Amino acid sequence: MDSTKRSNKRVAFDQASQARFAWITRALQEWFGVTKGEAAQYAIQRRSLEAYAAHLEALRAKDDPLRDLAWNVERQRVRSARKGADLGVPLVDILADEPLRPLSVIAKDWRARQPSVLEQLRGGFRETRQHDIGETHHE
Repeated sequence: MDSTKRSNKRVAFDQASQARFAWITRALQEWFGVTKGEAAQYAIQRRSLEAYAAHLEALRAKDDPLRDLAWNVERQRVRSARKGADLGVPLVDILADEPLRPLSVIAKDWRARQPSVLEQLRGGFRETRQHDIGETHHE
């Protein structure tokens, strides 16, 4: 008996999910010796669903003072996931990481190399000012 059922529905990945999927595929191949064919999208999705079900069961079984907090956090994370997200790390940087490091480390290092919001604002102000000065001199 075939236990798989085909569906014509496509999963809509946001940028964060695309980045995680690419990282997971690479981690499976490089760290665990899984072939490219074995690390197919449907296999990763099935394994992800299995892991998420176990996570929810563990939250359900939680019986301590932090249970309500854990449940609230999970509700919020599901609601946020519905909107989609972006890790902020370009996929090309994740794929180019050599040797492959944990995704959280790649993201942290990438963010540390980016200019702060204040630096970005200052840079934009300088560019605008230089542009305005340049226009004044040309008149």
